[in-house]
Amino acid sequence: MLSRLLYDYYKGFVVVTVSGQRLSSLINLASERGIWIRDIVYRTNGTIQMTILRSDVPRLRPLLRQTKSKIHFGKRTGLPFLWQRAWRRKSFLAGALVFLTVLYVLTSIVWTVEVEGTKKLSPETILTAAEKVGIHKGAWIGRLPDIDLLQAEMLDKVPELSWVGVTIQGTKIKIQVLEKIPSPPPLSTAPQHIVARKTGVVEKILVQKGIAKVQKGQLVNPGEILISGDLGDLKTYVHAKGIVEAKVWYTTQLQIPLQQFRKLYTGQSFKKDYLVFGSFPVQIWGYGHNHYAEYEEHATDQQFQIGSFTLPVKVRKVEVKETLSEKIMLTEEQAKAEALKIAGADIMAKIGENGRITSQKILHQRIEHGNLYTKVLSEVLEDIGKPQPF
Repeated sequence: MLSRLLYDYYKGFVVVTVSGQRLSSLINLASERGIWIRDIVYRTNGTIQMTILRSDVPRLRPLLRQTKSKIHFGKRTGLPFLWQRAWRRKSFLAGALVFLTVLYVLTSIVWTVEVEGTKKLSPETILTAAEKVGIHKGAWIGRLPDIDLLQAEMLDKVPELSWVGVTIQGTKIKIQVLEKIPSPPPLSTAPQHIVARKTGVVEKILVQKGIAKVQKGQLVNPGEILISGDLGDLKTYVHAKGIVEAKVWYTTQLQIPLQQFRKLYTGQSFKKDYLVFGSFPVQIWGYGHNHYAEYEEHATDQQFQIGSFTLPVKVRKVEVKETLSEKIMLTEEQAKAEALKIAGADIMAKIGENGRITSQKILHQRIEHGNLYTKVLSEVLEDIGKPQPF
């Protein structure tokens, strides 16, 4: 049944209304000559409505004259009629052909190359190697070498990789990599001391190898031996290891403005829509609305896919939110709290995970020209040891 419907649509069929005195004879004669007729409906006014193939119309005309019948053509359906209507609208047909051509070109070119899995290597290193083997924006997808060959060439170009996977997803190429795990360097066994990196008061000593040369509560200076690798018998020297935590003091000078600004949202917003071809956005909606003195934009992209094929066109929706800058005045206590917070963050960035802040206090302060000028003293407990070969 389906094959017959497709065949009829391919040939084209038309609904006709026939009037005359010998309509039964007309239908019988048509059937004898193998003319395809269906959906015969007898009307109350003496006419009949029926559906015939477009190609059978010339064969039906002699029978109409023979039975002195008249025919009126109605709805036309099928591929031949569709082609006739398209041909009469040549500009529309040309536009459709141009659109299909452009779409074919756009879907045949690489628009995006993504790199996943890099840790020590930079994505730019992978992209540079990929370009050497033919993977880059603007490359013709159909002309790319076989995937296995691309992966093998990538491994050859970047010896730091242990595995490369190349996946083509429509107009996007995803390169997934796995870096080689370097062998750990051999542990040094050369004799060494642990010496102080900075001035501090020793708080805690943990010796793993060697002899402690300081004790709790002792003030030490940079370069002073904390744990010795010389065991004192004039013949045994070891690779000293251990942790020496000491109290260390840092001073931080700060200028805190008493007048500050913070950003607020007013609740007013509007939206802009873009069509993004590759990396080129074309705005299609939201012109002429932005009268905000201050604003923020938040964008979200929607990619279109047909199965696993990613189209090179995506929709970008941008929400523009109006903002206001609110002026606030800090009290002296609030400014001091801000100074302590900033000083603490600065010190932790310097010492990292090797220490912690145990106390902070303001040494002196003054307010001048709308600013709080202050010096913060921070007490830190940290490992001050460092290796020194001998």
